[in-house]
Amino acid sequence: MSENIESNGTPALEQILNQSPLIVTPETCITDVLTLLNQSQEADCVLVVEAQQLVGIFTTSDGVRQIVEGSLQKIPIKKVMTQPVITLDESEYRDIFQVLSLLKQHQIYHLPIISREGKLQGLITQDRLLQSFAAVDLSSQVQSLQQKISRIQLEKKGILQQQNQQLEQQVQERTAALNQQIDLDRILINIADNIRRSLNLGQILNTTVTEIKQLLQVDRVVIYRFNPDWSGVIIAESVGAGWLSILGTFIDDSCFAPNWVKSYHNGKIRVISDIYTAEMSSCHRELLEALQVRAKVLVPILLNSPEHSSRECFLWGLLIAHNCGEPRHWLQHEIQLLEKLAVQISMAIQQSELYHQLEVLATQRTLKLIEINSQLYQEIKERRRIENTLEKSNDLLQAISEVQSQFIANAESRILFDFLLENFLNLTESEYGFIGEILYTKKGEPYLNKSYVKIKGKPELKNYKITNNSWEQETYSWDEKTDQKGMGFYTLKTLFRSVMTRGEPVIANDIKNDSIIGETPEDYLPLNAFLGIPFFSPSQKLVGIVGIANCPKGYDEALIQYLQPFLATCANIIEAHRSNRRSKEAEKELRESEARSRLFTDITLKIRESLQLNEILQATVTEIQKILEVERILIYQVFANGTGRVVFEEVQPGWTSILNIDFPEDVFPLEHQQTYYNGQAKAISDVNQAYSEITPCLLDFAETWQIKAKLIVPILQDNNLWGFMIAHHCSAPRDWKQFEIELLQQITIQLGVALAHAKLLEREKELNELKSRFISMASHEFRTPLTWIASSAGILEDYGDRLQSEKKQKHFARIQSSVQYMTQLLNDVLTISRSEVYQLECNPISFELVEFCSDLVEELQTSTHQHQIIFRAFYADNPRDEIKLIPVFLDDKLLRQILTNLLTNAIKYSPKAESINFEIIRQEQEVIFKIQDSGIGIPLADQSRIFQSFHRANNVDTIAGTGLGLAIVKNCVEVQGGEITFSSRLGKGTIFQVKLPRILPHMIEQSS
Repeated sequence: MSENIESNGTPALEQILNQSPLIVTPETCITDVLTLLNQSQEADCVLVVEAQQLVGIFTTSDGVRQIVEGSLQKIPIKKVMTQPVITLDESEYRDIFQVLSLLKQHQIYHLPIISREGKLQGLITQDRLLQSFAAVDLSSQVQSLQQKISRIQLEKKGILQQQNQQLEQQVQERTAALNQQIDLDRILINIADNIRRSLNLGQILNTTVTEIKQLLQVDRVVIYRFNPDWSGVIIAESVGAGWLSILGTFIDDSCFAPNWVKSYHNGKIRVISDIYTAEMSSCHRELLEALQVRAKVLVPILLNSPEHSSRECFLWGLLIAHNCGEPRHWLQHEIQLLEKLAVQISMAIQQSELYHQLEVLATQRTLKLIEINSQLYQEIKERRRIENTLEKSNDLLQAISEVQSQFIANAESRILFDFLLENFLNLTESEYGFIGEILYTKKGEPYLNKSYVKIKGKPELKNYKITNNSWEQETYSWDEKTDQKGMGFYTLKTLFRSVMTRGEPVIANDIKNDSIIGETPEDYLPLNAFLGIPFFSPSQKLVGIVGIANCPKGYDEALIQYLQPFLATCANIIEAHRSNRRSKEAEKELRESEARSRLFTDITLKIRESLQLNEILQATVTEIQKILEVERILIYQVFANGTGRVVFEEVQPGWTSILNIDFPEDVFPLEHQQTYYNGQAKAISDVNQAYSEITPCLLDFAETWQIKAKLIVPILQDNNLWGFMIAHHCSAPRDWKQFEIELLQQITIQLGVALAHAKLLEREKELNELKSRFISMASHEFRTPLTWIASSAGILEDYGDRLQSEKKQKHFARIQSSVQYMTQLLNDVLTISRSEVYQLECNPISFELVEFCSDLVEELQTSTHQHQIIFRAFYADNPRDEIKLIPVFLDDKLLRQILTNLLTNAIKYSPKAESINFEIIRQEQEVIFKIQDSGIGIPLADQSRIFQSFHRANNVDTIAGTGLGLAIVKNCVEVQGGEITFSSRLGKGTIFQVKLPRILPHMIEQSS
């Protein structure tokens, strides 16, 4: 009997089951589901599956209902699917009549089959049922069952024989194990006694692994000690000849530790007879292979934790026995022996560690005594040093105290530093000194902001400002009436730089021969000795430098230590000045911020008071012009081709207006526009200086429109560059302040929001109108095919068993035709939807145009015998000479949709027996498609809206249509960089003309 036929003569489940139905996830978009159904030639439903469980079903009837309801937006299928689903467990299947009963009972056309676990197995449909009946062969089925019974009986006999052999082998193994257990217990006592006799842990462990290896006759025995991160090292080993020694090997097995460490903490013993049959990770198995391990036993070595109660233990390591050459069945008494030996090893380890701790404690106490004696000696020595330097420090401390008192009374830095340097020169017996504040450039490079220089015995305190450029110039020079020769600090430039770059003191007691300084010109008074010391803020940042020069005794490290209190005072004074300066700058910034916030709020309120975009933009430029006090403020809109136009402007009297002037791409090239996509503003203080060498053409442009300085801020709408707000200062160059830049950036952000809001309002208006037209079209176009489907389906359901096959086929054909019509309608809707959200793809290829169009005409001609399509191709300058070949680089699918829609429209709206003229006119760089009919024509009132989605002329009510064809054609033309035009006379006919580039430009290919 056939395996596809049940014993009762009905088809088996496998014969009627579709095991590959269409399946989607709950998150799949409804439009993607409709596309999937349309692509399938047989399926009329999809099953929704999540985690291998059936959660819903969606049929073509559900799709039609969603279209009628207008639900074409991108919503997941889980929101519109049918649930719960009527299903049948495959184990409960009896026969085909059971399936028919369920379909009729629940009035459904699809029955999913699931397993006991709820997993989807397949789908039964009415079509599958009709094709399932076949002849039944009972005799062959009986013979097959008898053969299976005989085979099972033979297999059972072989299993019984195998089990008897295994039982005999187990009896022999247990007898041998019992005899060996007696020997193992005796040897265990000897090993334990040896462990207790020695305090040398290394000797104990090596002796233990050697005796275990000999006793168990294994290839290798090791002791593995864990590190704190659960990696470890082999510290003792006994290995047989010919096998790899792993003594001292560091092992960090990330696949092993996380899974087994906790178990070993609890005393678990792991036994593996064969690594290739045991359950373990692949990375751990690879490690064992590298170590030549085939079978192993791992016993934890647990020690009492000294940090917890005596009942708690910690995992010290593992006692491991390896069989390297082949698998091994480990006997129970062998495992018990290793477990007992692990206990003995832990006792030996704790005994050894206690002995080691005693030795360490004794050593520590000895070292501590030595340290205490050394500290007493150092304290005595330090006291003597302090007493020797205390008298010397009193003078310095008194000077510092006076400076601090002066700072409280008078915070002027010039007076403070003069008094401080005067006392400092006296203390160090130096001829002159200087003190300076360190500031930092934006790149983090230090430089001296101000340097105060004091000459001993002179009342003046000289002040100099040194920048980074000063390093390459003379650092100091001045002339005095009383000193014709003057005094120059020529060599100080290298000394300053050395102190700043090193960040540490610089001592130069022999300046003439110092390689750092170099030669000093004869016209300058030379330095004899120099000491430069940096000082730091509490955060260890370099804040200043102090220097002294020409001490007769020279300078040394001891003096640097002596001057530390002075350096701390200098740092505190400079930090105080900086704090005062930062406070003033913060107050100034706060005032500017308050003014900026007030102005921004006023402009923002004016922007939001009106929903009219033109009023918003004009109000913005008017207010900004008053705030910035510039001669011209404008809003410049850019277009896709790089050109632009001044759309709003506020200009002071006497200056040229540039409102509504179109500018070429050279003014704002596309590559320059890309630099503004991140919202970054560009401030140009002096146009003549900025453009003189880089872009001379822009300099001419600036002179034409009287621009001396400008501030450019991009206006971004939905992260796309819409245009710029530009401020022009025309009377003179201008340094733009940071708050002015930030104000314009904040205003442009608000303008971007206003532009996006206006666009959304316009889009909402268009969508509402489009929705109304779609609902009107859908209710009209779906009514007839749905009526046909419902009528034919009802007849087939009620009278299907009594209808002749020809009538059934007629009804099936009617349903199929209606579904095809609605499917095409859905495809049109999806195409227009993709094009309107910029998802219409353009994939150009090279092909021959004349052959392509000839095949298309032939295809269309077969579907209509009442009209003739007259096709010809020729050159624009020679219409009489027909062309056989026109190579093009276009999207063939989009071109087919364009021509098919135009030609079918010409056929549909033309009287019977009228011809349709289809011409291709080749130009040098373009191809023109011209399609002319003699149909009813397009009324003049409808011609301006003929390319709008769902719009139909008022003279086509009796002719079927959706109003989508020409909208699709226009989008397909424009995405390829072409244009479509038409001319029409009511009752005379219509001529459509499509102009496309023969080879798509690279720009269009990229944008597509």
